[in-house]
Amino acid sequence: MCLCRRKYLCRRKHLRGRRCLLGVVLIPLSASVTAGYLLPAVFAVATAIPVLAVAWILAFSVQQMGSFYGKMQKVQKWMNLLVGIVFILIGIYSCWIMYV
Repeated sequence: MCLCRRKYLCRRKHLRGRRCLLGVVLIPLSASVTAGYLLPAVFAVATAIPVLAVAWILAFSVQQMGSFYGKMQKVQKWMNLLVGIVFILIGIYSCWIMYV
């Protein structure tokens, strides 16, 4: 349940916690502290850092994934050739054992 108990402030479920923290804790605290004007800025930066970190990790991993996929296509080409040769050799060996 929302701490502020004001439903007009907390209509969206995903923003309830942040709005309550902002409205109930941060604003009165910034009004009572001498350098309180910095608190909302610190709050904004502190909530943005995890989002930016996750976005950076996702962007970097997607970039690396494309490079990895290109390398895997080359490996797959050679592995298909190798497995095909091995299967043909196993088939020849099996025929050799059965009929000779």
